[in-house]
Amino acid sequence: MRTEDSALRITRAARRIFPLLFALGLCFLFALGMTSIATATPAEPEALGSISGAVTDVAGQPITAVNVTVYRNLDGYAWLPVRIVQSDDAGAYRVPALRAGIYRLQFRDPQGIHAQEYYHDALTVESAADIPVAGNDVTGVDVTLTAAAQISGVASIPDVPMFDFGYAYLYTQVGAYWQPITATQIVTSTSEYRFGELLPGVYRVCGFAVIGIQYFQDSFRGCYGGATVDSAQDVVLAAGETLTNVDLRLGEGEYDGQITGTVTSGGAPLAGIKVSLYATLPPDDPTLSVLPLVYTYTNAAGNYVVGGLSEGFYLVVFSDPNGDYTTRYFRDHRRPFEAEYLLLRTGATLRNINANLQRGGGISGRIRYADGRPATWSNLQLIWFNGEYWEPVARTLTLDGAGRYTLKPLEPGRYHICFPFEVFLGGQFPSPYPNWYFYQNCYGTDRFSNVGPDQAADITVTAGVTTSGIDAIIGPELIYMPVMSE
Repeated sequence: MRTEDSALRITRAARRIFPLLFALGLCFLFALGMTSIATATPAEPEALGSISGAVTDVAGQPITAVNVTVYRNLDGYAWLPVRIVQSDDAGAYRVPALRAGIYRLQFRDPQGIHAQEYYHDALTVESAADIPVAGNDVTGVDVTLTAAAQISGVASIPDVPMFDFGYAYLYTQVGAYWQPITATQIVTSTSEYRFGELLPGVYRVCGFAVIGIQYFQDSFRGCYGGATVDSAQDVVLAAGETLTNVDLRLGEGEYDGQITGTVTSGGAPLAGIKVSLYATLPPDDPTLSVLPLVYTYTNAAGNYVVGGLSEGFYLVVFSDPNGDYTTRYFRDHRRPFEAEYLLLRTGATLRNINANLQRGGGISGRIRYADGRPATWSNLQLIWFNGEYWEPVARTLTLDGAGRYTLKPLEPGRYHICFPFEVFLGGQFPSPYPNWYFYQNCYGTDRFSNVGPDQAADITVTAGVTTSGIDAIIGPELIYMPVMSE
């Protein structure tokens, strides 16, 4: 029994101690595991790089206080400045703590004694040399700055003593194209401009100036020796050279463009035809009042000239103020969205922008109210069969004092015409809103039958002839009394 009591006491003690030992063991294993993980992946500082070099002049002497601007392409498209440092008394500079990336550098002397450049001998950041940094120190990025060259001149607009503001642009050739590299404001009081801190090379100078009030300003452009940068004169600069009198005659030749042509009908010249130029697409609906950019009229020989035009796209419209000939959009189109836009270059002349107009016909009649009085105004719905389908024709209906109207010029062919009207039936109890009824009132049908334009009577229009007697009555026979309500 004593042996059994001892064994029982030992068993009970073990049961009390075992959970404590098990918990201590788990803590030990957890601590051991964390130590193992920390040892396997230690926290290390980010590896940063640097760019360093020296700035000297052509004699090899150090240049102090030169601004070194660091650019990095952060999004793959644009080079953005991210840091600026200065060269020290020994001409040395260093850009520290640069994360991995591709960098480009600009060097600029704040005193303007030396020409500014991008590393290496580049005029723009886009054409500069790459400096990749990937956790390393890039050394020996040295530059030699040449003496700064300058270009200056005066900008003017013919017959204008002073303009409101303007800018001059400096171009350099990149491949087959002239690319702007910098701009400067033209001093309004003196009309002078100046480009400084330039590298030796071949440049071209252009500019623009503005005159006018705040909400309507005319811009005049031009280049040194030409109207455009492609036709301008080269400006050749040597190191440290100053070129003056590189003057800009703004607007000269910019508005020398012309469009010319002849308007005929069956080979015979047409005089007095209106030739309108639009810089934007005019509406398909001629009832909308949209003015053209400019217009002129043909002479006795059917010829016209529209001058004073700048470079751009134009749409030409030929119309007869007398209504004898149908309107055409170049080349020989009835509707504006089918027309051909003309590209006019600076100072160029577009010739043989001709038109051959066809005689149109017309429709006329008289519109009266139901009581016999001449109508003073009416709605109009006109459709024309173009050979494939019935096409809506937009026209403005104008009535004289006797209610008479004439629609011309119209394309020859079959037409249906309606003069819609509404009848007021009065208030509808208990609703306070008025009640109107709409009638189509198409020609050749009972005006109260509400037959649509597709079932109207045909009207034949012949070239050179106005079909008359297309009359209509608008309004009801009776005057409807409003519904009485409380």
